[in-house]
Amino acid sequence: MMDIDAARCRKLFASVLLAVLDDFNAQFNKELGRRRGNPEGVLHSASRYFRSRDARFLAALAGMEIGPAQVVSAVRLPRDEYKRLTNKDDRHA
Repeated sequence: MMDIDAARCRKLFASVLLAVLDDFNAQFNKELGRRRGNPEGVLHSASRYFRSRDARFLAALAGMEIGPAQVVSAVRLPRDEYKRLTNKDDRHA
């Protein structure tokens, strides 16, 4: 019989959410650097995704509650600051 650890499952779903957020942050910062980039479009897409049923379900599985304002704040961060804040150190492994 397989033993499923709920805490590990929540960590897995949280890492998926973080990966999606990381992609939006990278895309936003890439658009900022372009001459005719559309960073506001990236913010709109991120906000729309995190309001979707899929993202809310994923957040519920991760045991988190994420609001569109929090998402926009995280996506707007400069890439180096975002990486510094989300960098996982060895103590939490």
